[in-house]
Amino acid sequence: MSLLPKLWKIAILLCVPAMVTGCWSSVELNDRAFVNVVIVDQTDSGVELTLGIPLTNRLIPGFTGGTGEGGGQEPIAYVTRTGATLEEALQKIQGDIPRDVTFGQTHSIILGSRLAKQGIAPILEFVERNPLLRLNTNLFMVEVPVKSKVARMPSSFERFLASVLNGYIRNDQILSTTVKDMMYSEASGGDGLIPMLSFKTVDPSAKAGSPGGVGTAGAAILRKGKMVTNVLSPEETSSARLVLGQLKRYIYSAPSPTDGRNVGFYTSSLRTEIRPFRTRQGLGVTISSYSDAGIIASDSDIDLRKQQNIELLEKEINRIANKSLMEMIAKTRKSGADVFNFGHYLSVQYPKEWKTIQQDWRAYYKDRLEVRVDSVISLRRLGSSTDSFHNKLKFAEKEGDERTWNLSP
Repeated sequence: MSLLPKLWKIAILLCVPAMVTGCWSSVELNDRAFVNVVIVDQTDSGVELTLGIPLTNRLIPGFTGGTGEGGGQEPIAYVTRTGATLEEALQKIQGDIPRDVTFGQTHSIILGSRLAKQGIAPILEFVERNPLLRLNTNLFMVEVPVKSKVARMPSSFERFLASVLNGYIRNDQILSTTVKDMMYSEASGGDGLIPMLSFKTVDPSAKAGSPGGVGTAGAAILRKGKMVTNVLSPEETSSARLVLGQLKRYIYSAPSPTDGRNVGFYTSSLRTEIRPFRTRQGLGVTISSYSDAGIIASDSDIDLRKQQNIELLEKEINRIANKSLMEMIAKTRKSGADVFNFGHYLSVQYPKEWKTIQQDWRAYYKDRLEVRVDSVISLRRLGSSTDSFHNKLKFAEKEGDERTWNLSP
């Protein structure tokens, strides 16, 4: 038997241990500054770049400079420099930091609205050409001034702002828009949505004037890669997430069709379909959403043992869902921004008709496109009781059953 196959096997076995050592770079970890959040804004002086860098000498409680007892120092540093371009600002930061700046741990980029109004193309270009920045890096937007708000924000639930933002995305609490999403959008016109962050006081005991915590604040509308004046409210953003297939669960209340009192619902198993259609008047799209709903609270006297009352509730919550969707779509149409890429659906289904309207698509979308919505919400779970607590209390008072409600010993 030839020795050549055996030698090949031995060579492969010798190479395997070298591949699993975990050494991916010749630069030591202690010589790197790992950026976990990037903040970019436009100022009168140029592009303002801020990098959030965890300080490893402050991460371990109990050590010198740590965040444990007796420490009191923040475990992250925000380094800001301004340059004519993003690259120039980055070089200034690198020149002032003794470690090598690396973006291998970066998951979030926060944009200022002033920069977004001028266009986010330079940011996409920077990420696309940087091998360490991932295309699935999440994008967020903040009203100016970005640096002063973000750098002073205390995090009550997580040690780092990056952990808060990652939690929003991981737990489906906010609209998710990545660099890849906006790159696809740029290829089809540059329209899209970017989630917005707010800063507000989350600790009731905080002193007046103290910095607030981060929260969600709707979504910015981009048209041709630039932010427009209109923005979506948090409620409208939930409707947009439904159209995009990102909404997994939603809690809301609706008036009872019998007495107008509120009934609380939660929806789950949400699914959305977008179907283009053609009529004699032109092209259009139908947005169909399907979900299951359950009741979590009720102040109404409605009797849920009757099927007709359940059907009335379903009709009401479907009416509210359709109204919310239409209002949200109307705001995007007013901005002339095809944020849901309806044009792609039409171009695939009706390529011949699409060629005739492609050049003036935004005007067609704004004024002529017919949009239909059809929400199908099925009330599956009524809770453990068909009567509200309010009804039970009235019944007990009417019967005079003091033993039921007497809590005194």
